Amino acid sequence: MALHTMPFLVDTGFTPEMAATIWAFIATGSIAGRVAFGWLGDHYDKRWVIAATQLMLAGAMVAAGMLALGRTEGLVGLLIYAPLYSLSYGGSVPVVPATLGEYFGRKHFGT
Repeated sequence: MALHTMPFLVDTGFTPEMAATIWAFIATGSIAGRVAFGWLGDHYDKRWVIAATQLMLAGAMVAAGMLALGRTEGLVGLLIYAPLYSLSYGGSVPVVPATLGEYFGRKHFGT
């Protein structure tokens, strides 16, 4: 979805500048998801944190965001879509490599 957000917005009538602004908001919002879930991964079992991020990605937050995006005819749907998608989009990024490092160690991380 990340790849198709800007073309979708332009195709539905938003200016390229507005589409880029929404994408910048999503990218910035994903930082909050990375920090929050990274912190959770440091303090709780990473397997459960990964499960939570995957449920968010495949579940409620992204589904609600996609529904809002698909039904949007204005800025209101985008204001619902962007925070829901960005938190779940960024949340999965820091936990998976940290878990791999715990399981396989530094020596075998890349393999």
